[in-house]
Amino acid sequence: MFAPKAGSYSSKGQIWSDTRAGLRWLIKHPRLRMIVGLGAVFAAMDSAWFAVLVLYVPQVLGLPAWGYGVLLGVGAVGGLAGGFFATRVTRMIGPAGALAGCLGCAAIGQLMIGLTASAVVVAAGLVITSAAFGVWAVVARSARQRLTPAEMLGRVSSAAMTAVMSASPLGALLGGLLAAEWGLRAPILVGVPVLTVAAVVCFLAMRERG
Repeated sequence: MFAPKAGSYSSKGQIWSDTRAGLRWLIKHPRLRMIVGLGAVFAAMDSAWFAVLVLYVPQVLGLPAWGYGVLLGVGAVGGLAGGFFATRVTRMIGPAGALAGCLGCAAIGQLMIGLTASAVVVAAGLVITSAAFGVWAVVARSARQRLTPAEMLGRVSSAAMTAVMSASPLGALLGGLLAAEWGLRAPILVGVPVLTVAAVVCFLAMRERG
């Protein structure tokens, strides 16, 4: 048996202390608070439909098991493309337009996935949603780094990631409950109105604050 290293418990306590300090700072910063909050909504809605995709592919699309893997690969390509072009997109339409556009594009992608039985349309929807998530990750992280004082950056980043990552399992749970009650399309389509409203709120709020 291995004895715990000295200071391990104090280190864990320090991590939680730093995270709470970052969260308190974050709550007092309206713009970053909104970005992190909308990021949590984005993550929850994304996880809601992704949790049932493994069932949606064979039962609705009628694809064999390897079709699920192919669609995941297609979505991964979209995510990589989103991260690669995020800087160019931001330069073209600005951070407010980029973040709001990500939410709007994710809503469109989920609508495409949820209203079809065509594997091609679903693949296109996966590319759009994954690319939107990729752009969001880059733009939101850049905004956090730009707006946070250097001495608080680590703590604020930890608090932001905790908030967003906590939303993902909650979204997956919501997706499972919706699927059990109203079918496999429900977790996919529920995000459409939520993300559309989030896109409008994001754009108006960020434009107002410059």
